[in-house]
Formats: sequence, structure tokens, C-alpha cells
Amino acid sequence: MSKQLPDSMEDQLEAQALDIALRMERCAELGEWTDVHRLSVELREAVQVVPEDLRRDVVLNLQKSNSQVHAAVVGAKQNIEEQLSTLRTGRSAAKAYQANGDG
Repeated sequence: MSKQLPDSMEDQLEAQALDIALRMERCAELGEWTDVHRLSVELREAVQVVPEDLRRDVVLNLQKSNSQVHAAVVGAKQNIEEQLSTLRTGRSAAKAYQANGDG
């Protein structure tokens, strides 16, 4: 009987880490980067309380989720870079137009 209790506690710790990872994915998809960061701290703490002999399996299970969060971050970064490029082009065009209008 005492053997089952630790197993269920270990399962619960793993499930908690996976739940945090899924919430991180959702926040990343929505662009809620502050929440992603907060959840990453929670996830790190959740993984740390998983017994060491089980931690490797938990981390391997979290890799897919982490890849999805990473993909969302890369996509958001590219989007921001494109927006900045557009703003720079617009600013350069406005300066050139203004320079030609003043001349």
C-alpha cells in the first residue's frame, strides 16, 4: 500500500509539470509572453521536485511542448522583425519625401 502512494505522487508531479507546459504552449500561441516567462519559472520548479530517477522521462515528455513554444517564439520574433523593417522603410521614405519637398 505504501508503494502505491509514492507512485501516485510521482504521477501527480509529472502531470503537474505537463499541465504547466501545456499552459505555456497556449500562452505562447496567444503571444502572452509575460505569462510564458512566469510559467517557465513554474515549470522549472515543478521539474525540480520530480524525483531524480524519473526526471529524465519527464523532461523527454516536455521536449515536444518546448519545441512548440520555441516555434511560437521564433514566429513572433520574425513578425516583430518584419514590422520593424516596415517601420524603418516608412521612416526612410518619409524623410526622403520631406527632403525632396523642402528642396
